Amino acid sequence: MTTPNPGTLQIDNTTIKNVLHTVETHMSSMKAAGANVEAINTEIHEHFQAACSSVFVQKMKEWHEEYVQLSREYDRFHADLLAGSGTVFAGHDSAYNVAGQVGGGYSAMVESGLNPKAH
Repeated sequence: MTTPNPGTLQIDNTTIKNVLHTVETHMSSMKAAGANVEAINTEIHEHFQAACSSVFVQKMKEWHEEYVQLSREYDRFHADLLAGSGTVFAGHDSAYNVAGQVGGGYSAMVESGLNPKAH
């Protein structure tokens, strides 16, 4: 990433990386929990047949369906955050490169657009 002049907009990909890492860690925990529920459900279904187990298995199935929906949303959030951060960083770098090449009035407009509080 290009280093801007002092007082201009600065973006830090460390924050994005930390958020992505947190989401990935949570997704990993969710996947482990989902696998555990599947294993428990399979064990009960294979080795314990009773009225109470069918209610339990049904509740576990409902939990798993909700888990799958939530997992998809986490996957989508992760992918969107990754794509969005890449777009922001690329746009940021491109704007600074354009500002540096063009100079004059256009450069000031780009800088003002990136960091309106500095002007």
